[in-house]
Amino acid sequence: MIVKKFNNIKKLEEDWKNLQKDNDKLDPMCEFAFVEKFKSGITNKIKNLVKKKSAPIYYEVLDENEPVLILPAEEISGNIESLYTLDFFDVVSAKDITGEKMLEALKEIAKLEKKPVVIKRFRENFNTHSKLAGLVEFESYNNCVKIDYTEDYDKYYSSLSKHARQNLRTAYNRLATDGKEISFSFTFGKTNKKLAGKLKDIYLNRRASKYNNMNFLKKLVYKIDEPISNVCFGLDNSFSSVVSIDGKPVAFMAGIISGGEALVPRLAIDDKFARYSTGVILVNETIKELISHKIYCLNLATGTETYKTQMGGTEYSVLKLTIKNDN
Repeated sequence: MIVKKFNNIKKLEEDWKNLQKDNDKLDPMCEFAFVEKFKSGITNKIKNLVKKKSAPIYYEVLDENEPVLILPAEEISGNIESLYTLDFFDVVSAKDITGEKMLEALKEIAKLEKKPVVIKRFRENFNTHSKLAGLVEFESYNNCVKIDYTEDYDKYYSSLSKHARQNLRTAYNRLATDGKEISFSFTFGKTNKKLAGKLKDIYLNRRASKYNNMNFLKKLVYKIDEPISNVCFGLDNSFSSVVSIDGKPVAFMAGIISGGEALVPRLAIDDKFARYSTGVILVNETIKELISHKIYCLNLATGTETYKTQMGGTEYSVLKLTIKNDN
């Protein structure tokens, strides 16, 4: 096997797209368009200049001169770690590669760099796990939540606990009692810039209230170019759903739709409207809309906040593995 290294993702575009084309086990968050969009913004370019060691490296492994595996990665704490994009990641590989060949390819990268290869945030039964199960040891990395349902919304609603159904009714009733007008909008595809700007404000204000590191300059940079928002609002298979009260957006989720599920890396709620439980309303209205698009899984990704499980979500883990450098 031969390992090639690239600093420019564009040089791998053709091979990357060919590998992902027929691989239905590949996580959509490591498809070419997704990673390119995530890493193309000003924020990531500044990080790469400031911390040159953490600049992305794109490893391509060839077997008998045919590309069989691509690993976007960066050097962190003496390891070669799979690239951080959003909540999930995966190894990009040929659909028919065997687990033994995938493991050999990853070991070749570790051997070349004389460092362990660490792959994080990959999901059970997706590409990396399905190929390497039984060959390596996996560790749990993060807990996530997803909601599965059918085309029958009434059946989904009936499956919720009595407490959850009461919370939903209370949320809608409080809005009516207070004379508030609620509306819901859904965008399948790119979100227009004006709305995306308003949604970024909800996220940044929420972040500023939770963390002390969100100063004016950082907030301004993120407003102009925030990598997660670039992806969630900017791809052809992106989506956003928004709850507004009296015409003002107060809660939203955004992500991508692929492989029969809606993946949600970005969800934020305006705390000033917490009285109306806008989180559960957002999930409820989004599921109604997704059913109309024949999407029957809402994957709320990292985090196990109460409202996620209250709305029928089940917890699962994403995994991590380490390929040691044997030399």
